[in-house]
Amino acid sequence: MKTIPPEWELVHQQASEFIESNRGSLLSSPSTLQIINSICSNIISHPNEEKFRKIKLANPKFNEFVMNVQGAINLLFLCGFEIDDQNENLIIKSGNLNIHDLQALVHVIQDYITKPSPTSSSTATTSTTTKTNAFPSQSMSSSCRNTDAEMEERRRKLLEEKKKIQAEKEKIKQQLNADKEERKYLPSGVSSKKTKKPESNSKKTFKDIGVDLSRQGG
Repeated sequence: MKTIPPEWELVHQQASEFIESNRGSLLSSPSTLQIINSICSNIISHPNEEKFRKIKLANPKFNEFVMNVQGAINLLFLCGFEIDDQNENLIIKSGNLNIHDLQALVHVIQDYITKPSPTSSSTATTSTTTKTNAFPSQSMSSSCRNTDAEMEERRRKLLEEKKKIQAEKEKIKQQLNADKEERKYLPSGVSSKKTKKPESNSKKTFKDIGVDLSRQGG
């Protein structure tokens, strides 16, 4: 099993769980994880470039392969993304930027991208992809027909999802911290016992305290 840096643990665990619980939707189209991977990789490479930390919610490609895919947006929420005050963009503020979180998500996603899928699932994916590509204009026009009310409802749901994720994230964080505390105190207890051993061996003799037993005999 691959070892990961401690800084990755929280997001790595949650991202893996989200993908596993939404395999059907997240893995049905390779584009979904590839887009999320690309977004995170660009920020890792250019952390100070604001343009890489902002995605328009109305972007057709992002809308179709991320916002319309169950569980996909949750992966970005895990890394600090949030909806801006205008409800127009998904952003990650510089103050919330954590490169370790992004690296952890990329690591999980790349494992799934490179992981060979079963033949049946691959056949189903090919069939779905073929149908999607056969009617590109219909897919695009469908995305464009979203009304303001629908977009607002979707954003509301995104905010609800984010709150749930933050609560779950905090729960797992507390568990990880508790595990670290337990591991931290175990070796210190062992070392403290070792340091006490020399004290028990330092015995004093009668001669050390001024009593000469050889003289008392006469």
